[in-house]
Amino acid sequence: MSKLRYPWLDAYLYAVLETNPELKFDQICEAVAAIEKRRLSPIETDEELRELANAEEGLKALMTENMNLVEAFDAKRILRDVPGKSRNDQDHLGG
Repeated sequence: MSKLRYPWLDAYLYAVLETNPELKFDQICEAVAAIEKRRLSPIETDEELRELANAEEGLKALMTENMNLVEAFDAKRILRDVPGKSRNDQDHLGG
């Protein structure tokens, strides 16, 4: 992506635009971390404050929309690590 006005904005846009469900959760986490890091320093313009607030609301919506995907991927990862679980158990979870 191109250089944007705010460094945290790249991470946010990557999260919004990610289409691979397996990568979406990681992109959301990176965007949250970038915004939290930015909030640790003084914010000097009302414009950036508004954009941060809008991005945070957008991330909340993304997290809500993708919660089922996150739970399914976590369940699949757990099953892969459990000895004795059959392939049919994994297939039931969509993997």
